[in-house]
Amino acid sequence: MTVIRNLAALIGRVVVGLVFLARGWPKLQDPSAAVLTFQQLHAPFPEAMAWYAAIVETVGAIFLILGLALPIVGLLLAIDVAGMVALTTGLHGLIAWGDGTQFLVLLGAAAVAAGFNGGTIAIGQTLFGAGRRRDTWPKRAGA
Repeated sequence: MTVIRNLAALIGRVVVGLVFLARGWPKLQDPSAAVLTFQQLHAPFPEAMAWYAAIVETVGAIFLILGLALPIVGLLLAIDVAGMVALTTGLHGLIAWGDGTQFLVLLGAAAVAAGFNGGTIAIGQTLFGAGRRRDTWPKRAGA
């Protein structure tokens, strides 16, 4: 059962990562378009927000797919999505969930879930043993 859970987590991470990559890569390719979008949304500091979104969505997607720094990446991606939801829906966010807001909320939740439940089929696990429970570590002699 553990293998199936880890495979499911890997598939989920890869799918969510690909969606974020599809959203972030164009922002890196044409940063001026991303800046214009944030200006049209009347975002504060549109240049900084556009670069944050481009970098977090692209690099975060790659890290999510590979399984590196999963909790941090999941939170950064969720913050990115929360900012976009706040900008696009304003005070009506939880009431008027039209125009793709549901997709954004689902994407943010999926990023957090993948970040904190990414499974063990991950480069971070292989290289650093990230996410190991303390009680599974070998005990030192005399401890």
